[in-house]
Amino acid sequence: ANAMAEFDLTGRIIEVNDKFLTMYGYEREELISNSINVFWDQDADFGSELFERIKEGKIVEHEGVRTLKNGGQLWAKTINYPVIDFTGKPYKVLK
Repeated sequence: ANAMAEFDLTGRIIEVNDKFLTMYGYEREELISNSINVFWDQDADFGSELFERIKEGKIVEHEGVRTLKNGGQLWAKTINYPVIDFTGKPYKVLK
């Protein structure tokens, strides 16, 4: 299985799987309800662009450096999928 995380449309972390936790070095309790911005420094405004595009129902791919809990860095390619509700509007994101 791939590392996976779920976010609401504001970038708040809803859920992460064990592979995601192992990859980034966090415990689940440290991430749930935290902001997606915890994973990057130099790209901080990418998060707002990402969620604007997802709110339009677009799948967004992104490659870049992520910050690990221990301060190290990881190059990651992510695909962000909007999850659509019964009215056809995105309500969360799977990464």
